[in-house]
Amino acid sequence: MYSISSRRIFASSLLTILWVPVALGDTLMVIREGSGASADSTSTVRFWSGENRIARIDDNSRMIGDLAAGMLYIVDDQARTCHGVSTRDVDRDLPALQKAVEAVQFRKTGKSEAVGPWQAEVHELTGGNDGIEMVVWITGEFDVDPIQRAYMESVATPESAAMLAVYDLGGFPVRSEIQMGPIQMWTELESIEQKAAPAGTYEVPAGYSGCE
Repeated sequence: MYSISSRRIFASSLLTILWVPVALGDTLMVIREGSGASADSTSTVRFWSGENRIARIDDNSRMIGDLAAGMLYIVDDQARTCHGVSTRDVDRDLPALQKAVEAVQFRKTGKSEAVGPWQAEVHELTGGNDGIEMVVWITGEFDVDPIQRAYMESVATPESAAMLAVYDLGGFPVRSEIQMGPIQMWTELESIEQKAAPAGTYEVPAGYSGCE
């Protein structure tokens, strides 16, 4: 069973799979996300992507991913602590995940809407992932980067199969709205650019407890 915080990571990961036209430097995406209908619950996430590295940074925490090592680190800079999680669980049922992804069904609504500067087609989840209701806005201006897809595959579960199946729709999900039981979440891409990441962006802090 996964915690609410883990589910939020899966949901926000919909917007962490990006297209990089040239494999040089780093890419920064700025994402707005929220829960429920209240504007007070809105936050901004900066998501950096480099060669086999990711960093998800919000107002409260950081998540650093070393894809080559198969590790994710949740960093709390105020408490100076770190929690490492392996994405290579030997007990992970990959055939069950693949079967769950294949069972997911989306329907094109026929609607095309503007999301920021991008025009996007609206897709609705119609079956195959019980307990989740989802609407995604897909633009054809972006595509899925294989390395970043590998990151999502490393953290997805059968319960979050719909979030992985989105990447089989083609294009790029610039907005998502998700309902999982009492949990309501949405994410929206605000901007994307290639620029050098600040020093230390992908590094696990030295001296923090739990990072060994």
